[in-house]
Amino acid sequence: MSGNSFEGKTLLLVGAGAHDGIGYATAKMLAERGADVALADLDVAAVNGLSGELPRAARHSAHAVDIGSEQSVKAMMEAVMARHGRIDGVAICAGIYARDSFLETSLATWNRVFTVNATGTFLIAQAVARQLVAQGGGGRIVAVASIGGRAPQLTAAAYGASKAAVIQLGRYMALELAQHNITVNVLCPGSTATAMMGVDPVRHAAAVRGNLDQWRLGIPLGHMAEARDQAAAIAFLLSDDARHITGQTMTVDGGQTFL
Repeated sequence: MSGNSFEGKTLLLVGAGAHDGIGYATAKMLAERGADVALADLDVAAVNGLSGELPRAARHSAHAVDIGSEQSVKAMMEAVMARHGRIDGVAICAGIYARDSFLETSLATWNRVFTVNATGTFLIAQAVARQLVAQGGGGRIVAVASIGGRAPQLTAAAYGASKAAVIQLGRYMALELAQHNITVNVLCPGSTATAMMGVDPVRHAAAVRGNLDQWRLGIPLGHMAEARDQAAAIAFLLSDDARHITGQTMTVDGGQTFL
């Protein structure tokens, strides 16, 4: 069996409620490669509809979760286990964006962004890791951060700081969970054509071009990433081909940062 086949595995995708999002693109790719996929999102109606569009729809499930709530995460995990009986890995793709500069960022915005992006990643990863350990160890955890967590610009201070927290959390998790044969890696997407980025071609062109006044680097490859570009990287990190990769931060940005 190829190392990138997921036959016989159940994988959790958190933040999969948008057709054009990285989470759903990843879920679709994993399902096409044989995985049973549990999709989770705050918008349960959306993931319920999307799960029915995946190949072999009856093998997948949809679950509601507020990733900033420990109780909600616990309930979601219980529902996933009741439906699938085990779990082999997770991709944590949920996140929110705030464009405010540092001086304009309110405490409410800071707390909201950190609750979803950092605390939410912590709660999901911890719940999955505990289940993997209870099953006897082994498994994959992939968290989605951002190049904004590695290289600053003149806006989105809370967003960048929250994603930097995800990157460092991933390293700590990787070190501690290695004894259980659980790998943990972080994906940092660059500018990607999703709902968060929007569909405005002018904005896409500006991202490709870059803006030195804002300390925003352009994209040397000359085009925006698509959700499937990020999904392919996540699928690799979840696969058996990545069994000896842990504690790493993979950047998929077309050369935007070279980090």
